[in-house]
Amino acid sequence: MNYFYLDASAWVKRYHTESGSDLINIIFQKTIGFQRIITSLWSLGETFATLNRNKNRFNIPEEDFNKIAFALFTDCENLHLLPLSDNQLFKAIIFRIKDMDAFFFEALISLSSELIKVTEWLIDTKVSFNSRTALR
Repeated sequence: MNYFYLDASAWVKRYHTESGSDLINIIFQKTIGFQRIITSLWSLGETFATLNRNKNRFNIPEEDFNKIAFALFTDCENLHLLPLSDNQLFKAIIFRIKDMDAFFFEALISLSSELIKVTEWLIDTKVSFNSRTALR
């Protein structure tokens, strides 16, 4: 079975229907109970911040936002958190890594050679929230 690395843009697709959301939902359906989804606390934090920004920007009702946040935390039961060491953080600062994907790649190498990265490169879309945010 494959591993799937989800960055913040992929996570947002889980809670907002847009191009690529179907693929993300299939990944979740196929990996329930197997902890084959890999992410980092940084990606989860960025996801929550993006969802919160869009809640404010598009006046998503607090009740709807709370359902989305609860879904995010519930989905965290089905993932493997990518360990990020102090040394990796230090290297990111020293080498001025601007693309977080490059930063995470170093940590991913130790997990498996069979990783599939689900990001904006596979799903070419922009996040666009509206008041009809899909809730799952």
